[in-house]
Parts: sequence; C-alpha cells; structure tokens
Amino acid sequence: MATHRILLRDVINRALKCCGDYFGTGYIAGQTWTRAQVILAINHALLDWADRTGFLRKIDVVALADGTKTYSLPDDCLRPIRIGFYDDNACTWVSRPTTITLQDISSRPITGDASPQEHFTEFLEYSKFGYQPTVGEDINAYVSYVREPTYWEDEATYPEDGIPTWFHKDIKWGAALVLLTELKADARKAKITYIKGRWDKVINRMKTIKDYHGHDHGMVPL
Repeated sequence: MATHRILLRDVINRALKCCGDYFGTGYIAGQTWTRAQVILAINHALLDWADRTGFLRKIDVVALADGTKTYSLPDDCLRPIRIGFYDDNACTWVSRPTTITLQDISSRPITGDASPQEHFTEFLEYSKFGYQPTVGEDINAYVSYVREPTYWEDEATYPEDGIPTWFHKDIKWGAALVLLTELKADARKAKITYIKGRWDKVINRMKTIKDYHGHDHGMVPL
C-alpha cells in the first residue's frame, strides 16, 4: 500500500529547498539556517496548522471545586472549543462562553455558588479558564479543544499519527514561511509572498475536510 509519509530529515531538506538554502539530501542544514532552527520552524508550522484548521481535537476532564473561580486547561490544549459539563447524566453541554471584566474576577458577581452556567478566558493566562458563578459542589467540567501536535525532533521519524500523511508534503511551506519571515530580508519579500500564498492555500483546503477528520477524540463518561 502506497504511503505519503515523510521523515523529518526529508521535511528539513524540503523546507530549505523552498528557502533557496538547500545543499542536497545528505546535508540537513543550510548556509543561513541550522538544523535546529529548521526543526523549530517545522514545529511552529505544525502549531499554526493545528490552530488555524482545528484539525487535532480532544476531550478532557477538569475537576471543579467548590468556591474556585479559575482552572487550568489540559496541558496539551492549544485552543479551547467548548467547555461544559453533563447535567444529570444527560449528554448536554450547559456552559456557554461569556465576556467578563477584570473587576468581575475580583468582585462579587463571580463569587456566588450555583451550578456553573458560563465560562470565560478574558484577563486570564492563556492556559486558564474560569466559571461564573463558582460551583456549589464538586463536579467535572469537560473541555473540548484543539490539541497541540506532538513535538517532532527525531530526523528518522514521521509526524504523529494524528497528522494525515497526505499533509506531510505540505509542511515545508509553513516551515519556510517561518524561516523567511524571521530573516526580515527585503530581497526575499516576493518569495515570502509566494510561500505564504501556498501555505494559506494548504490551510484553507484542510479546513474544508476538518469536520470529517478532526472530530473530538475521547469519550465523556456519563
């Protein structure tokens, strides 16, 4: 069976080739960029892909506690999609996002105890979320989110299984965009514009199939 999987070693070379800094398959560094810089750019591109397409999805449980206002999102959470809990063992998300002010966080509106009805992320660290009002009893929140890809650093390995093989050949555009943009060379503006267009095309194409391939992974216990 044919496979489109590509090793990290080959993605490094393809990204360097896109940047015009390629010296052959046996040399996995360029004149301008080191191997470590290219690997970092590849992983930045994967994060950009995951965030913009919402392709990698997961559900995790966060334990809520009486009187606690804010909680940590799962460690691998890149972007929360929805937060809620199962009420009376029914499969219904009952929490909705709300806007909140800095004063609300430290003042009375958020301190009442009841079943949580709204969650917020404003004025919190990127890895935190809060509930208003605070819970009156210990329950579990269920967080559906876009997760981070597994960091890729071994030259002889492929991207994690959650990344479709037919996307492997396109990672080079995102990595090249990161490298060239950080270089900030006026002479490369035309190349940056071209590569950005290719990368955006890849992202937009994958958005159309995300609903099929990017469903939530994980069961919420009743």
